Amino acid sequence: MTDPAAAPSPHRVDSGARWHDTGITAKIHDALRDRAREQEGRDTEPTAGVIDSQSVKGAHTVLVLQPQ
Repeated sequence: MTDPAAAPSPHRVDSGARWHDTGITAKIHDALRDRAREQEGRDTEPTAGVIDSQSVKGAHTVLVLQPQ
């Protein structure tokens, strides 16, 4: 049987959900990504993107127009 004292407190588990819900985890992620890009001598914002035609065709957000 697992020792209940070894389990994280509900307060700590709940804090993780609050961090996510309030956007703190996203801000930390963005700051770490920016720092890593700067250390590599790169701009913090990407300057290019790649979209392959198969992904675009299959995306549920792509409007499909029927010929008239």
